[in-house]
Amino acid sequence: MDIVEESLATAQLLELNDQAAALLQTQAQVLATPIGTLTEAAPSPTAGGSSAEIIEAFLADLHTWQGYLSLSHDQTSFANVVSAVGISTGSDLAQMLKAISVAGQFGPVVALPDAALGAVCDSLGNYFYQLSCRLLISGRSLQEICEGSLNLVIFGRSLCDFLNDLTLPLGNGLTGHFALYDGVARIYGTAEEVDVDITFTSLRNSNSTYGFSVEGTAESDTGSLEISEGSFQLVFEGGLDIRNLKLPEQASGEISVSYAQTYSMDVPEPTAFDGTLSVELDLSGVRETEEEDTTVYAGLDNISIAMMAEGEFESFYGDRFEGSIALNGGADSNVVVEFETDLPDYSDRALITLTSTPERLVNGEISKLEMSWGGKQYEVLYFYDSYTGARISNQDGVFMDLELGLEDEATAGYLILNGTNYGTAYPLNGSLMIELSNGMEWLF
Repeated sequence: MDIVEESLATAQLLELNDQAAALLQTQAQVLATPIGTLTEAAPSPTAGGSSAEIIEAFLADLHTWQGYLSLSHDQTSFANVVSAVGISTGSDLAQMLKAISVAGQFGPVVALPDAALGAVCDSLGNYFYQLSCRLLISGRSLQEICEGSLNLVIFGRSLCDFLNDLTLPLGNGLTGHFALYDGVARIYGTAEEVDVDITFTSLRNSNSTYGFSVEGTAESDTGSLEISEGSFQLVFEGGLDIRNLKLPEQASGEISVSYAQTYSMDVPEPTAFDGTLSVELDLSGVRETEEEDTTVYAGLDNISIAMMAEGEFESFYGDRFEGSIALNGGADSNVVVEFETDLPDYSDRALITLTSTPERLVNGEISKLEMSWGGKQYEVLYFYDSYTGARISNQDGVFMDLELGLEDEATAGYLILNGTNYGTAYPLNGSLMIELSNGMEWLF
């Protein structure tokens, strides 16, 4: 009867409702059984049985990952990887990509060169220049101007050369250099507190979709991004007015980059990244408003963004790993880090996934750790709010809830399989001792 009551208390404490209901029924049957009556009860399998083997395998797996998997309140699992991810790498990159998208709205000038001819003439300094330009382009395409037999001249130079070497102020701190015939637009200046110098080369147009190759740089107070090559695609729903350019509703691309955070008081351990960025931004909810002769993009900080940074990450202290960082939803969404690594005993390769928020990463904390290898799957959930703790579970249904940071020999948690308690955990001299119900002890 004592065993039933203890198991019931554990099940209720851990909110195992099904097991608690079954134990209540067993308790009622025991109370209703006359003293001295034989029962069909059998001892719980603690050693030598399949359940004992599952428990032992669980603990052996945890022991294998010692030094990487933390069961301490003041240490982080895979600390070298968390360090290499950086304090705000995901959100920094997202902010730079927004700025590139703002600059990208001027790319269609070279994607639609014939439509841009009239706008180019209207941008000239005075009415006489505008009229002269319009007379020269009247009824002609850019191809006819540059490849035709007529030698059209404006301001003492070839009209084709003039149209292929245009520098125009774009407002909001941006300037554009356009080569209409070559299909190249270099946009430079400051957008969304990011200094950009990006070259867009027109690749293809299809209805409201415009494709470009891109290269250049983007730099902010938090870091610098160099784009060596890649492609960017902009979608302007409902078409595009070359005289009234706007932000695209959708922007996506895949670019090869080198990124380095800048050292500062807020970022004392800057991160470097070298690899590929894949990104999709939904800008459809952004609205342009005019404030004191400046265009303000309302809602840009709250756009939906899906970003994958895949390559090599390196921390200020030399910690590095090859893997990926994913950001899906918004700049404040969960950051997901995924990479492969050897098991500490080199017996296999494991896929590791770390999930956290930018706020947690600032403190070197992760919210969830997933490890899978050789048909095994482990999940570790970390808790920081009402108490500091962790729940470890695996593919066999074994789980262990731990409260971290307790005094020595205080009960930190229990090792459970199918509603049965197979062990008790307690801190001991900076380590975690797990004492099994068969008397065996494991020290972590």
